[in-house]
Amino acid sequence: MKKRFFKIAKLTFMLSLSLIVLTCCSFSSQKEKNSKITLNFFNQKPEITAQYQKLARMYHAKHPNVNIQITTSGQGGGAAALQAKFASGEAPDIIMLGGLPEIDRYKDHLINLKDLKASKNIVPNLVSGGISNKRMVGIPVDLEAYGWSYNKAVFAKAGIDASKINNYSEFLKAVEKLNSEKKKIGIDAVFGFNGADTNSIASVSAQFTSLPYNNNLVKAFKSKTFPWKYERQMKNYYDLANYKFNPNKPGIFQWQSVDDVFLMVVD
Repeated sequence: MKKRFFKIAKLTFMLSLSLIVLTCCSFSSQKEKNSKITLNFFNQKPEITAQYQKLARMYHAKHPNVNIQITTSGQGGGAAALQAKFASGEAPDIIMLGGLPEIDRYKDHLINLKDLKASKNIVPNLVSGGISNKRMVGIPVDLEAYGWSYNKAVFAKAGIDASKINNYSEFLKAVEKLNSEKKKIGIDAVFGFNGADTNSIASVSAQFTSLPYNNNLVKAFKSKTFPWKYERQMKNYYDLANYKFNPNKPGIFQWQSVDDVFLMVVD
C-alpha cells in the first residue's frame, strides 16, 4: 500500500514490459547528404514526448551531423498510425512497439540489436520480451506500474495506517472505515477513477492474470490456454471499487473527485 510506483519486487510482471523500441532494417526514411543524417523515431507514448525530445537534443549536441525527428501518435491510435507509415513506404528508422504481438507483425523489418551497446544494460528478466526467432530485435524502454495510491491526509484523519494493509481483509476494513466516516473526514467517495481510461482498467487486471504464468511475458504470450486461477480475488477488488463503494454504480470506476481516497493510477 505504500505509494511507490516502481517497487518492481511488489508490482510483478503484469505491470511490466509494455513498450519496446525496435529498429527497422530498411532505413528507407533515413536521409543522408553531405554527412548529414536524419533518423525518424516513431513514439507511441505521448506522455513522455518531452523527455524523448530532450534526449534527441542531447544526442544531437554530441553528434551535430545527426538529426532525430520524433513522430508521436498514441492514446490508442499509435498502432494504426504506425501501420499507415509502413503502408505508405515511409517506415520510421526507430519504432516503439507495444510488446510481443507487434514484434511478430514487424519481424521481417527488424534488425538484430544484440551487439548494440544499450543491449548490455537490459534488466535480465526483461530480455526475453525483445527476442524474436532467437534474435534480439527490441530493447525494453518502459515499465508501467498499476496499483493503488491513497490520500495520506485522509488516512491520517481516519486513523488508518496504510503500511499495515497487506491483504484483502485489511484492505476491506480500511475501505469500510473510510466509507462509514465520509462526512467526518470530508470525502465524497472512497474510490476514484477516470472512467474514460479503459486501457488502465484492463491493465490492472494483469495483477491477477499474470500470476499463473509466474510473471513470464513470453510464456503468457505463447500460451494456448488461460488458467483462470485468481478470478475470485480479482472480482473482490473490482466489486469494491466498481459497485459497493462507487456512487455511480453500476459502472466502470466512474466516480472522480479531488477528495477521493483510493485512486487507481497508471505510472
